[in-house]
Amino acid sequence: MKKTEEVLPGLKERIAESTPELARRIEEWVSDAALPKKDVGGEDIEGIPRFPGMVRVAFGVQEQKKSVAYKGESGFAEVIVFYAREMAKQGFSKEVTSASTAEETHVYTKGSRRFALKFVKTVRLATETTDVEVREL
Repeated sequence: MKKTEEVLPGLKERIAESTPELARRIEEWVSDAALPKKDVGGEDIEGIPRFPGMVRVAFGVQEQKKSVAYKGESGFAEVIVFYAREMAKQGFSKEVTSASTAEETHVYTKGSRRFALKFVKTVRLATETTDVEVREL
């Protein structure tokens, strides 16, 4: 959108005037696709790696179990392969509990430690982002 605005100044305003619904949708796509610049508060779960370049976008604790969510401009398959490799290096076994072309959930187990990792692919404005949610089980 920024590039388009440089090439065609005033395009955003012209779209808003002629088709307000399209303008609203473009704004939603652009704002949803934007990555935060820094991590939100909270902490990463000890011993669980973070894919390089991802930003922490959510953190929570419920019934003494942590959950953390990350987002990054990263390829969906690349992120899944990274976690499979890194978790295996630490001795975790993996079970795929659900999968589709845009979403997968894997459960990693090592002794009494269990984690569910949910991977979600989003493609907007020709940019692919991947969300990773890590939950202690």
